[in-house]
Parts: sequence; structure tokens; C-alpha cells
Amino acid sequence: MPILDICIYRASSVLTNKKGANYAITNLYDNNPKTAWAEGAKGNGINQFIELQFPMYKISKYQQVELAGLQVINGYCKNGEIFNQNGSVKNLNIYLNDKVVKMVTLSNQFSKTQTIVIQPPVPLKAGDVIKLSIQSVYKGTNYEDACISELKPVFNLTEVAE
Repeated sequence: MPILDICIYRASSVLTNKKGANYAITNLYDNNPKTAWAEGAKGNGINQFIELQFPMYKISKYQQVELAGLQVINGYCKNGEIFNQNGSVKNLNIYLNDKVVKMVTLSNQFSKTQTIVIQPPVPLKAGDVIKLSIQSVYKGTNYEDACISELKPVFNLTEVAE
């Protein structure tokens, strides 16, 4: 089940745009695939990353939290033309506290939800950090940015009995 209230999103960089476009990290969980996070580093985004942090005050109401996967809509899916003009993520490494959990290859398909299954699920505790690091990209026809429209963790949760 995707539950966002137990983690905090953070990015290594965010693209700034003088025309007022918004490529903020919050676009990853706004339920709108027509918006996107775009990394803002020079070049095509290799080694740029997204982190999901699990602070105690957010995770303590659960007896057990496991990361079972991620749901991703790759690229900037505002429309087909914008999707093709911008880069998207090809290879991604997923880390738990700097240890590789999984290496994945995403497809380059417009507005398609992709599910990354993490098997067995990874137990999480307060203070843990999941890091998704871009290893390679599908290049856009006009722009170097690597973009992701939606990114949602999938958890197995066991609530603390009251």
C-alpha cells in the first residue's frame, strides 16, 4: 500500500526555470503525472538522487514497516512532446543506508506506471534512508534533465496495537 505520511522526500538537486515552471520534489507525490521532478545538475543527471527519510515521529505509530516496492511514472509526462524532449531515468540503484538493495532498469514509456518489487521486503526503522541514485538516462531530444513524474513507495505496515 502506498503511504506517504511516514517519509520525507529530499533531492540532490532541482531544476530551476526562469519561466516559472515548477520541477519541485513535491511533484513526485502530487498524484498528477503531468508534473515532474527534474534534477538540476549540469549534464544529464547521472549520480543525482532522491532520498526517502523515515524520522521517528513519522514511523513510531507502526510496529513494523517494510519497503515492498516503488511505483514510478518515468519522465516528464505533461504530454507526449514534452516527454520526448526531456530525459528520463534508465538505470537506478536503490540503497538502504548506503547499501545497495536493488539495481533496476526502468522503461521509457509515456505515462506508464511501473512497479519495482523489492523481494524480500526491506524492514525499515526510524532514521533509515532509502536513496534512489540515477545511473543512466534515456536522453531527451531537447533537454538534458532527467525527470520523474511520480514516485511512491509501497509499504507493508503493521500498526502498534493499542
